[in-house]
Amino acid sequence: ELSVTDLEGKEKSDLEGHLLSPDFFNAAEHPTATFKIESTEKADDNKLKASGTLTIKGTEKPLECSMMFSANGDNGMILTGAAVFDRTDYDIRYGSDKFFDNLGDKVIKDMVTLSFKLKADKEMAEATEAEMES
Repeated sequence: ELSVTDLEGKEKSDLEGHLLSPDFFNAAEHPTATFKIESTEKADDNKLKASGTLTIKGTEKPLECSMMFSANGDNGMILTGAAVFDRTDYDIRYGSDKFFDNLGDKVIKDMVTLSFKLKADKEMAEATEAEMES
């Protein structure tokens, strides 16, 4: 799900619609993007460094991110994190000064911050905790 959080009303819905259009994520042809975590390593007491593959619009690129985890009782754990990626690596070029000249104040930054919150079930949480202890 894509949601603009700093606008309201028509401005919010117009921007969300534009972001879902072929100018950006082309959600009609590519309704999902994925981040497949392939490895993790302990970075601190409650922090992990995760490496994996981010897929957007059918393009796969390696991505690293940091995550914090917290116990969620018998329900497993919650992982929160963020990663930064260059949208032009995934053929999202609209408003990028890498590809278009004379944009002036219409330039859109290429670097995107992806924030996430994941819930790991008890089995996955136990496996993650065991891996971190070793």
